[in-house]
Amino acid sequence: MTSKKDEVEKIQGRLTVVQGLWDYERTQILKALGIDGDINPRSWSTEALVDEIKDCLDGHKMLAGEGDPNPLYRDNIVKLDDSDPELERAWQRFPDPDADCHGYTWEYLATELIQEQWIHVFIHELHPLELRPVYARVPARSGWNPTP
Repeated sequence: MTSKKDEVEKIQGRLTVVQGLWDYERTQILKALGIDGDINPRSWSTEALVDEIKDCLDGHKMLAGEGDPNPLYRDNIVKLDDSDPELERAWQRFPDPDADCHGYTWEYLATELIQEQWIHVFIHELHPLELRPVYARVPARSGWNPTP
């Protein structure tokens, strides 16, 4: 028969393992969102993580001002060269950068300044899951600014 102390230690050990896994998962999610550096994953609630993911995937930051999701009709944009290291980093954020659907794939549109944050905007004219044009936004590296 196990003692109450042994049971408590067993439960605490399992909780430590689960907390470690949660910390790892949140750290990976934050890194994928472009949030690098000294990350305290426990300071991010699940709700805050979900909101950040929605902002990146659905363009909610950009849409806060309403209007057309296509940045090419606004003044606060730049177009990066294909060989730009920051654009290459942004391309690495896509799980499937090709996502081929009847010859359509992801394309880089522009980089837009939204609320003091540079955001790289991509479009897939015929997304394989949505079967419609889909925009994706990848935040630029913290502190990054385009070179004139």
